[in-house]
Amino acid sequence: MTDETKLQVSVQLTPEQVAEAWWGLSSDEQAQFYAHLHRISKGVLCLQTAYMVSHIIETENSDARDAFCTIHNHSTEYVETAVDMRCHAAIRGIAKMADAARATH
Repeated sequence: MTDETKLQVSVQLTPEQVAEAWWGLSSDEQAQFYAHLHRISKGVLCLQTAYMVSHIIETENSDARDAFCTIHNHSTEYVETAVDMRCHAAIRGIAKMADAARATH
């Protein structure tokens, strides 16, 4: 017979603890965080973001504003650059395959 003890704990994390946990994640884990946030937001992430930004401005929280802007203002450029890099890599790969095929004929 095995004695088993079950324990249920509820923990309320502070925003600071969530930020520290996020900062400690790898790039892949941070991407997973955003993917999960997208899934659990059920289509209202844009609205919640608008509320948050409004609160940041109303409370003049410059640290929050600066962090939010740093992360999100550059994200479109980073995504576009990453897509461009993948396209160029694919083009180079196709060109190498074409060169190899021509060399064998």
